[in-house]
Amino acid sequence: MNIRFFVLAIGVILVACSTAGQATQTQAPEPTSTPESATTPTELVETELPPSPVPTNTQQLVPTEIPFDMSQPIQLDFTWYENNPVLNKGSSGEWDSRRLMEGKVVLVDELFHMFYTAVSSDSFGIGYAASPDGFTFTKNDTNPIFQPIGEGFDANGVSQGTPLFVGDKWMLFYNAIAPGEEFNRITAGGSSIGLTTAPEPIGPWTSGQQVLKTGGSGEWDSGFIFPNSIILNEDGYRMYYSAGPDPDSNEMSCGMATSQDGLTWTKYNDPATTEAPFAESDPVMQPGPSAWETLLVQCRVLKTPKGWEMFYMGSNGRSSARPGYAFSTDGVRWSKYEDNPILNKPLISPYAIKVGTTYYLYGHDFDSGELIAATGTITQP
Repeated sequence: MNIRFFVLAIGVILVACSTAGQATQTQAPEPTSTPESATTPTELVETELPPSPVPTNTQQLVPTEIPFDMSQPIQLDFTWYENNPVLNKGSSGEWDSRRLMEGKVVLVDELFHMFYTAVSSDSFGIGYAASPDGFTFTKNDTNPIFQPIGEGFDANGVSQGTPLFVGDKWMLFYNAIAPGEEFNRITAGGSSIGLTTAPEPIGPWTSGQQVLKTGGSGEWDSGFIFPNSIILNEDGYRMYYSAGPDPDSNEMSCGMATSQDGLTWTKYNDPATTEAPFAESDPVMQPGPSAWETLLVQCRVLKTPKGWEMFYMGSNGRSSARPGYAFSTDGVRWSKYEDNPILNKPLISPYAIKVGTTYYLYGHDFDSGELIAATGTITQP
């Protein structure tokens, strides 16, 4: 559908950074604390980060693209893929037989790599599938590629796998569920974010390492936290994450953290807010004010030649969750598209990539529990 959107801002040319190139190897510093490490069935070594490289683009962005003139309207046109779903649940008895969630895709070497969370009757973990066209995905025969084994900070579960390809190494940030915590298919349920790496998307994946935790008591992110997007740009790593005060409620917002090495992260903190729930850090995107988005915010952020672009999920109830769009010149202060939502039916946990001038938008269907897709363009007439 055609939709128009006014934002009063000045666009700047920014470099797309969903993937990055190789540079001279350096030793990544240790994080501020050394938590217990969890292992996977294919454990090899402790997490070894790639160097901090000069970013390069492998997602086929159009080199002549220019930023939006934000004094003029822009037009969004998205349609559903006609042969949805793009990935089906497994057969009865398989590890992913009950529900698929959080399909997160990266384009590397002309192949669409999808990392997804799956649930069966008694377990869950992270699986992998690949596609030559972004629609026809084939699951890896040895799924799940990453799952808990019952010890460490992620002993009770891993989910929300969020990929980044850097140099010759794959990085996967994920929600970690500790002993005493329980998986929640809306909020994930874990109190920290872990990181694992591998030479190939199917592994072998290293032992997970804890890199970011929930906020202190009374803070907006004190109950749960999980990653949405990881970007590497000229200033280092940037993570957008969802968090909230209670893992059993739908109340959540999106935060942002930065890092120079991928291990030690600093949450965005507005110095103007000094009292709880924003004493320690601040969200960059919150629910509302529109009636369709009073609950549930998850944010997928892209840095493109157009600027900082966000696809997020808003809802006023679980079954009505739909994607919205927002734009920013700095990745912190966001302007929402005034005619959100951008699709006419639910799409849970939207995750977008951009190939040429086309946006591929992935998510899961709440009712069927399978992964679906839409495509679209964002232009300025």
